[in-house]
Amino acid sequence: MFPQTAIAASVGLRCYGLSSPRHDGKVSLRFIDLDNFSHEWVLDDLPWDAVTSIGVGDPHPDALDQRLVDAIQQRGLPPNIEQNAQAKAAAVAFLYLYMVMTHGGER
Repeated sequence: MFPQTAIAASVGLRCYGLSSPRHDGKVSLRFIDLDNFSHEWVLDDLPWDAVTSIGVGDPHPDALDQRLVDAIQQRGLPPNIEQNAQAKAAAVAFLYLYMVMTHGGER
């Protein structure tokens, strides 16, 4: 499964997200078609301790890492996102993919 498929599946194929490279230790995300939701996270504040490393050549799990999903939902989302269920699902999917793909690498 490609990362784009995972994002689309989690939010019902109804959003477009924009994230651009930054060099200030933050990641930001904007969902124009989800009530123009936007937020920026300080990278060091994300729940990196919940990410399980997958080595090069190691098999990838068939299911999402529930520990990471829970950590993102509990410690990685802004309080105001509870008002928008689609933005919440999209942000969780984005952060999950971002954190898994960048864990152990240069942020």
